[in-house]
Amino acid sequence: MYHVYILRSVSHPDKYYTGFTEDVKQRLADHNAGHCTHTAKFRPWELVTAISFADRQKALDFERYLKTGSGRAFAARHFRSGFTRRTGVVTHSENKGPAGNHSRSLTLTAR
Repeated sequence: MYHVYILRSVSHPDKYYTGFTEDVKQRLADHNAGHCTHTAKFRPWELVTAISFADRQKALDFERYLKTGSGRAFAARHFRSGFTRRTGVVTHSENKGPAGNHSRSLTLTAR
């Protein structure tokens, strides 16, 4: 399997890094050990998300997309929301609206 991952800096929470690997656990350890010049300055890192692909080229294409302007906006909307605080509780609620429609929401509460 091939993985595209997003890391968030623990020491600089506004810094994110997107990468590609075949071994997410080892790659995170490499980033935290300072083996990557692009991420060494903002150590330590934590994993925000990893997306797995069976096809190597599709993973590389998705990584490239996430590094574009629209890809960064996509990642911010879909993967980074709720990661603005290091500790917290995520709660899920489901409400039935006046028209009988269901709405769902996630709330992050700091501890």
